[in-house]
Amino acid sequence: MVPEAIDQIPTFLDARRAAAAQVLERSDQDERSLLGRLEQGVLTAADFATHVADIRARRDSAQALMAETDGYSFACVHATPDDVVMAQVARNLTMTDTGFLAQHGITHLIQDNDGKYPPTFERILYTAGVESVFSPVAAPNANTHSERFIKSVQDECLDRLWFIGEKALRLVLHEYVEHYHRERNHQGIGHALIDPGPEVKISEGGIHRRKRLGGLLNYYHREAA
Repeated sequence: MVPEAIDQIPTFLDARRAAAAQVLERSDQDERSLLGRLEQGVLTAADFATHVADIRARRDSAQALMAETDGYSFACVHATPDDVVMAQVARNLTMTDTGFLAQHGITHLIQDNDGKYPPTFERILYTAGVESVFSPVAAPNANTHSERFIKSVQDECLDRLWFIGEKALRLVLHEYVEHYHRERNHQGIGHALIDPGPEVKISEGGIHRRKRLGGLLNYYHREAA
C-alpha cells in the first residue's frame, strides 16, 4: 500500500464513523416521533415470520399480531401472501364481531415496510378506522415486541421442526401461542406467565409435566393431590 493511501485511512474511518452516528441519531428521532404519534391511540403491532416450512422447501409466511392486553395471535399463514390474500386478512381483522383489531378497539397498527403489505391492506384498515403506521427503515426498536416474538417462535419452535403442508404449520403455531401465553415464563414481567392457570397457586403436591409438540415445549407445575 502506498504511503498516501495509508495516510488517508484515518480520514476515511472518521467519515464512516460520522455517517454512522448521523444514521443512528436520525433513527432515534424517527422512533421518538413514531411513539409520540401513538400516545393517544390504542395500538397493536404486526410482523411476518418467513420460514422454509416443509420438506418440499416451500416458504410459508405467518403474520403475527400483538395486542397489549391479550398477547399474540397469528392472523395469516400462507405460502404466497399476495394482494388477494392480504386483502382478505384485512377484512378478517376488522370484522365487527370477530375481527382481532375490532375486538380490541385498535386504532393504530405498527408495521414495517415489508412488501407483503399491499396498498389494499392499508386502505381496508383505514376504512375501518385503523391507521397503518410504518416503522422507520432499519429501526427494529420501533416494533420491539413483534420482533422479539418472531425471534422467539423461530428459535424455540420453527427452526427445530420440519413440516408437511400448511395445516401442520398452523397446528404448530397454535400450540406455540398457547405455550407462550400460559406456560412460558417471561423475563420482562418478572419471570411470570402472561395468562397463568389455577395450578400456579398450588404449592404442594407432585410435579406434573405438560408436553406440547412431542416434548419440544414443556411446562412443569404442581398438581393437587
